Amino acid sequence: MIEFNFANDLLEKIEEELIKYENKNKIQLIKSFSIGKSANLEWMRKSQDFSLPINSSDSTEIIHITKEFYELLVDGWKEKHPELVKGGISDKIQSMMESDFPEETIDSAITDKINKLIYQYDEVLKCTKETNRLFGIENEEKILLIHLNKYNEILKSDFKQINFFHGITLNKKISDLVLKIYVRFINLRLEMLNPKITQIEERETEITPKILWKGSQRDLCELFIELQEKNYIDNFEWGERTKIAQSICNLFDLSLTKKKKNSNVETSFYQILKGKHNPETGLREYDEVLGKEKERKFNKIKNRC
Repeated sequence: MIEFNFANDLLEKIEEELIKYENKNKIQLIKSFSIGKSANLEWMRKSQDFSLPINSSDSTEIIHITKEFYELLVDGWKEKHPELVKGGISDKIQSMMESDFPEETIDSAITDKINKLIYQYDEVLKCTKETNRLFGIENEEKILLIHLNKYNEILKSDFKQINFFHGITLNKKISDLVLKIYVRFINLRLEMLNPKITQIEERETEITPKILWKGSQRDLCELFIELQEKNYIDNFEWGERTKIAQSICNLFDLSLTKKKKNSNVETSFYQILKGKHNPETGLREYDEVLGKEKERKFNKIKNRC
């Protein structure tokens, strides 16, 4: 099984690039470009939400999001989430465009698309055959190799990039980062289909004991945030938070923090450690997960001399 966090490092880099672009150039929001009346919305959603992307275009340095993206998104809510469009589809679309932070919307769209690779792969494979017109090809490995060859070709090119969304144009750098996630996923999937048989030498393995953490996950996150701010440890770089969360979970036993027996402590701790980007200040904030300053446990740590 492919791990749920197989692409977190690249997703963090994508978020960083979106924020840097927004701060420097401003992501364009084009409110006039709409879906054509004769468009097949169901086909568009299948190709956008599930299919392995295959269509390419000339590379660009521009990032923009158009009304078309919101129209396709909100139209899909009519049946599954009708409560979200009680006031009418047009009003909902207008409201979203007026209050939106484009970099957050694009980041969420990319993350949702990648999550479907893990959690809805059967649907991904089914829609890929249908929307990419791979008629008569039933072998999964062949389908994956068709796309892998295309993706590697695009990554080597300075002049082409893959199109991932209707209504969202990514620049070449971010498009290639998303494409690298697909390449990684396909390679992992191919390894599952053709596992290499290796002889593992039996040997005694020493289990390294962990330190039992008796506080909450928020407390542990706060400790490391304070150590960064007081200059006892280096700041966590973009793309490294997944590995940092894994390292911390390898050091500390967080079993006492589980709310349910099957809870994944590494996943929940990563979400806390990730924090939230504030588009207005450009800073990564932890107030929502750590609480008010006066309620924290480690904010009395002195600055490193």
